[in-house]
Amino acid sequence: MTERAAGVVTAVFGPLVRVQVGEDALVVPFRRTLHWAEGIADRRLVVGDRVALEGKPPDSIVTGVEARRTTLTRRSPGERRSRVIAANVDQAVVVMAAVSPEPNPRLLDRFLVACNHAGIEPVICFNKVDQGTAGIDAWIGDYVDAGYELLLASARTSRGVGCLTRKVAGRTTLFPGVREFGFWDLAPSELQAYFPEIARAAAGCSFADCTHESEAACAVRDAAQSGKLSARRYTSFLKLRQELEATADRA
Repeated sequence: MTERAAGVVTAVFGPLVRVQVGEDALVVPFRRTLHWAEGIADRRLVVGDRVALEGKPPDSIVTGVEARRTTLTRRSPGERRSRVIAANVDQAVVVMAAVSPEPNPRLLDRFLVACNHAGIEPVICFNKVDQGTAGIDAWIGDYVDAGYELLLASARTSRGVGCLTRKVAGRTTLFPGVREFGFWDLAPSELQAYFPEIARAAAGCSFADCTHESEAACAVRDAAQSGKLSARRYTSFLKLRQELEATADRA
């Protein structure tokens, strides 16, 4: 009788995948023709996929893929369709260096939108804080005000590592290495829902379809101008909305 097991993909190496099966991490091949659960459109193995294996190690092979509960997707420049980069993730820890390389808050905003859109809880972690935080002090409070969890850590000194370890314990967590995101299935009118502080301020707008750009009596714009809302995050929101509108016009 064929030996069967279930596991979770933790890395993909071309024709091989690393699969966590209980306490064991196996690097195994997968069948060219896998059995995919119904409803999976992007049929490529990704981190987080729950898979079935046959055979006894070291001769195990991945034979099937279970339905994906959540997916994190992206589109690279030049691509016209979405690409799944992770599945079945409970949370994503967005790691950026406090210094060197210079942190990019616009990229962070894009990633937070992608996580929220996918239904994945994001946690922000700044590493290398032992080298100073002068480069982020002016704007990291924007994310605390928005309601995001923020961790400050140093891999070199172990500062904050205990908090991070407790945060990921017992949960499927993605530590992404993705440098950029494009949005393809997000309507411009949906974007405000993925900027929590803008969604809260928008409740005071006079028009339900307010774009928060030029309408009269816009509570979001007023909050940004008065300092109650981060002007940087407001500008980031407007630029992302304009990007979505341009993408919709080309479709």
